[in-house]
Amino acid sequence: MRTPQRSVPPASSDSESFLVVKISKRSALFLTMGLIVVAAAIVLRPAQNAPAAADGVTAVTSTPAEPGAAPASEQSSREPSPATMPGSATDSPKPINAVASEPERAPTAAPPPPREPAPTPVVTRQVTTYLPYQPTVSSVQPDSSSADSPPTPQTNDSGSPSSSTPTPDPSSPTPTVSPAMIIGAGSASPYPLYSKWFEAFQKLHPDVEFNYQSVGSGAAVKQLLEGTIAFGAVDAPLTDQQLKLAKVPVVHVPSVIGGVVLVYNLPGIRDLQLTPHALAGIFTGKITSWNDPQIVAPNPGLLNLPSIPITVIHRSDGSAPTQIFTDYLSKVSTEWQHQVGEGPSVDWPLGLGAKGNEGVSALLKEYHGAITYVDFQFAMANHMDFAFLQNRSGHFVKADLRSLSLAAAASEIPDDFRVWITNAPGDDAYPVASFMWFLAPERSPADIGARDFAQFLRWTTRRDPQTVAAKLNYAPLPEELLERVNRAIARIH
Repeated sequence: MRTPQRSVPPASSDSESFLVVKISKRSALFLTMGLIVVAAAIVLRPAQNAPAAADGVTAVTSTPAEPGAAPASEQSSREPSPATMPGSATDSPKPINAVASEPERAPTAAPPPPREPAPTPVVTRQVTTYLPYQPTVSSVQPDSSSADSPPTPQTNDSGSPSSSTPTPDPSSPTPTVSPAMIIGAGSASPYPLYSKWFEAFQKLHPDVEFNYQSVGSGAAVKQLLEGTIAFGAVDAPLTDQQLKLAKVPVVHVPSVIGGVVLVYNLPGIRDLQLTPHALAGIFTGKITSWNDPQIVAPNPGLLNLPSIPITVIHRSDGSAPTQIFTDYLSKVSTEWQHQVGEGPSVDWPLGLGAKGNEGVSALLKEYHGAITYVDFQFAMANHMDFAFLQNRSGHFVKADLRSLSLAAAASEIPDDFRVWITNAPGDDAYPVASFMWFLAPERSPADIGARDFAQFLRWTTRRDPQTVAAKLNYAPLPEELLERVNRAIARIH
């Protein structure tokens, strides 16, 4: 008898498909989570043995680090934080959740140990002063060769301080001396010379500085009397009335000698000779033509003096040349003295006016047959031809350094040097010469500024500064006056 077999119903095809799909989704989820964990482990693992990228950015590889201690050079290098680790240039793309950092250059070798900074050398500056001694600056030794010469630092052949100069202890404070500023003002005429003197003296004595304003003699006198400047530079001595306004006595110190020359526009005429009478006649309008007998008579060699009118040109501004020239005319012509007089500005009987040496010389070129007066220094600098003038001894003399100095040497000079040396005696003295002066008040011995300025004035009377003056067409002081000039300087300090 056949035993009946139990039949098993076949599985449903829908259930079988559902199970397969369910298993697939779970596997994919686990696989994705595993990949994320692996990627995170790679990114968050510290970088070791990172090769340097060619562009200077540190490259981080994803290969595992070799076991064992890293070399000393790598241990001393920086260890970036996981959040700022840059990706490798050769590895798989960086995960999207990595944070980029600022590129940095990875060191390829251990940096050398830092060098100790070299100690800064202590430079000793020697300061020259005019005090007999200065306890705080022991490196300055006074020069006993000259009483007027201030001490100077010892130097070697190159001009730098000698190695024998002691170097102070760096731990002790370096002594300092405040520079002295000497403020002055005055005429523009001697400024080219004075500026050279100031510069040369300051090179010898760096602790003394000058501040000179070329504002004119009148403004300088006003400031000096008000006490706002230490010294003045003028082309005319102070009057008695001006001296009464001074709070303290004012000392006049001659510096150099200048002059006024007569220039003319007569092409082809050179070495013209003029007498005092002819000059006064020209500037009063009594002589009006260049072939006037009073001009022709002293010029026998000039047979071609033209019969053209004389055009007089004068300064329209107050000036030292006008003061000097009119002082001369007042001495040689009684008529001029009574009708016009002398001063920095006068009421001219005739003529065309212009301002400054530049103005009158420019106007001179425009008028054929014109005549005017300018500073000797200006005429020399501009290569202007000027006339010979008949002096007090009857000789015709042309202005030059020698004839200007001789005018001072032949004149009677009072002790205060307040004098005009026009129309001076002497065969070779030029008749329209004049001193240029420094002005300074008498001071107490304790006044440092007065001491420094007096030292400068003594220096200007020496041979070298006077030679510089001659090269700039300022006549040097005559030798016989220098001792008296230094006695006047002693009243300042």
